[in-house]
Amino acid sequence: MSNDIWIYGEHSNGRLAENTRDILSKASSMGRTSLILLGREADRVVDEACEAGASEIIVDADPRYDEYLAEPHARTLYRLIDQGTPPRILLFTFDPPSRDIASRLASKLGTGALSNVLDVSEEDGLTVAAVQWGWSYTAKCRLKGKNPHILLIRQGAFSDHSLKMANANNVGGITRYISMFELDETYPRVIRSTVERKPGPTLTNARLVIAGGRGMGSADNFRLIEELVAMLDGAIGTTRAAVDAGWRPYTEQIGQTGASIRPDVYIACGISGAVHHMKGVRGSKSIIAINKDPDAPIMRMADVGIVGDAVELLRLLREKLQERLGR
Repeated sequence: MSNDIWIYGEHSNGRLAENTRDILSKASSMGRTSLILLGREADRVVDEACEAGASEIIVDADPRYDEYLAEPHARTLYRLIDQGTPPRILLFTFDPPSRDIASRLASKLGTGALSNVLDVSEEDGLTVAAVQWGWSYTAKCRLKGKNPHILLIRQGAFSDHSLKMANANNVGGITRYISMFELDETYPRVIRSTVERKPGPTLTNARLVIAGGRGMGSADNFRLIEELVAMLDGAIGTTRAAVDAGWRPYTEQIGQTGASIRPDVYIACGISGAVHHMKGVRGSKSIIAINKDPDAPIMRMADVGIVGDAVELLRLLREKLQERLGR
């Protein structure tokens, strides 16, 4: 039985995705790791992968992987597994592209895939995964059956895992180049693709995040937050309640069913602080809460709590910033 752990690596612009680095760091503390990198710029992140703890890096730099088609990725992973000893664990991020690839691969292998995984460990020779179950529960799953066990890791789940720990266990990664791209005529082709890029930092890498909940009162009032994050080079976030109300898109949702963030400063405006939301912000260095209710749960968790109307206070903050910035 193989003791290897494989990681499907996401990367862009010559850098590993942050969640991939976190997963690789965690996996390196558990055993020997192989990182699979596919796509045009895969070879540009080899050095970074070694630093992050990869024992082996498998690279296929065929540019055709860059098209948004899950099947070639799944086929290459299947062929790698079929040609050798299957790893005991195969880790993916919980991002949409990886979900597509992991589900196709699981079907080809005749095995299952666990998504929304919060932690991975070993007990009595078995792999154990902690999985988010519903809003407030975590299920502990002992994995049996044939290898590999496919796990999709939630964003930020391993963010506290020190890269120094991985580096201490790493003796220098071995790079292996392959050429396995395969796509037959029965599968669709990408005719045209459009990438929408928003200015400023993203929700998961911003140093400042300002989020609004139902306490903002309406979708229109979120324009205040949009103006503030533009002035302060931050990112906007929201709650599931605001998304369900149709005020904001799901891509901005923070919490168990959204993104996990770790900014230097998190400002929560009109957010009560339900458990499922707070689990997504626990990596924040400082939390500032604005809420009319002094007894709201978030006020007990915040570093600074301000009792007041979030919309009124945000308008005042906007005015003061405009004065200071000369706008």
